[in-house]
Amino acid sequence: MGSDKAVKRQGRQVLLDKRYCWVDAWAFEVAAESLQAIHELPPQSTTAEDVRAAEKAINIYKGHFLPEDTRRIWTASTRLRLQNKFRNVATLLGVHLEQTGQWKKAAAHYQKTIEVDGLAEAFYQHLMVCYQNLGQRAQGIEVYHHLKNTLFAALGITPSPETETIHQSLLSNSNKP
Repeated sequence: MGSDKAVKRQGRQVLLDKRYCWVDAWAFEVAAESLQAIHELPPQSTTAEDVRAAEKAINIYKGHFLPEDTRRIWTASTRLRLQNKFRNVATLLGVHLEQTGQWKKAAAHYQKTIEVDGLAEAFYQHLMVCYQNLGQRAQGIEVYHHLKNTLFAALGITPSPETETIHQSLLSNSNKP
């Protein structure tokens, strides 16, 4: 690790020393925590600095924490905590982009979040709405079918009624879901 001080012992525990180690999960959590207060503000209060902070947090998050380690309870709880923070930050940024009419940027954002968290149905819903607002109905319908196949293959379930409403709106060529 480059330093004998990077790993320390406390009783029977072996820990990484934050002064000598950079861990993406820690960096993501710090970045996400700095955005928590923004959730309490009206969306129009989001500043350019908030957007950059959200983008930074999202770029740090590379996927679910130790996804293969299902034997230890602490990894499952950490994984869920980080996943929820990722979803909150990603939603915050996406909604801001939508509300400011940045549909192409919002669509690219949701595509990226789906690559990282492919079972978050809300991201697919938002992406479908982005495509609808861009006049790209076919892409929105394609996203729906991808979600439908993903949910069935992974969980044996179908999309939610909200997703079905957006899908029907795309099929009927309506401008708004």
